[in-house]
Amino acid sequence: MTRNFILISLLLSMSCNSEKPKQAFLAPDANDINEIVKTIISTDSLSVRANSPLSADLTKITIVSKNTDTVPPPIGTSNLPVTSLLDAYSNKYFSKKDSAYLFFQNKIIHSFRLEGTFSKLINLTDNNQVIKSRTKQHGFFRYYEISLPIFSMDRKIAYVTIDYHCPLCGYGMAILLRKMNGKWKIITQTETWIS
Repeated sequence: MTRNFILISLLLSMSCNSEKPKQAFLAPDANDINEIVKTIISTDSLSVRANSPLSADLTKITIVSKNTDTVPPPIGTSNLPVTSLLDAYSNKYFSKKDSAYLFFQNKIIHSFRLEGTFSKLINLTDNNQVIKSRTKQHGFFRYYEISLPIFSMDRKIAYVTIDYHCPLCGYGMAILLRKMNGKWKIITQTETWIS
């Protein structure tokens, strides 16, 4: 009887201590991030406005579990409730299966700077220069800002925001891209704000 009790206790303790293995995710690829930005530049003709540079420092969108607009996010970041991606696109592009991967991206990517080769496509600046220029020009400095892409778990769908900062002509867009035949293509664009 004691022997059976010890065996059962041992089996129970082993089953209680075994944790469910965590799913291993692949980090988003820097080449994909660069290709997405190149697609946006060429498709949206950002380089046409040569006087308006693009910040090489991509902004970070932090995925949050619920809307936390009461506390503004740090400069260079914005918050996006996970339900916005799941509900807004009716699970057509992002699904509940992607949720864990969306939060995973928050933890592993803190910042991203575009390669210097982008200066061949568009006039580049950085966040420090933007701050100096806005101060010098009393807020009238015009520039583009693109967010770090947020990827689906299979890394074939990406969500990006683009903002054109201009006192009287600014706008923001939410852009969804899909990787098809190895190339990123814009599949939908939605205006998010206008000044």
